[in-house]
Amino acid sequence: MRGEKGLYHVTSYQLSDAKPEIKLLNEKLVDDELKKSVDLPRAFLKNKENKNLFVNPVKFRRIK
Repeated sequence: MRGEKGLYHVTSYQLSDAKPEIKLLNEKLVDDELKKSVDLPRAFLKNKENKNLFVNPVKFRRIK
């Protein structure tokens, strides 16, 4: 969150075809202006079933 302000990002990661894949939190679903830390888990739980909660996948691979 707050990517353009340079403060921090919230990501998810998983292995896809034995390669790491990282996705960014969709700021359209979780407001980047949350006022309290307890609000962030609530926002996650509210959107946990939404397949677009994390977006912009980036896959990494090993270069030989």
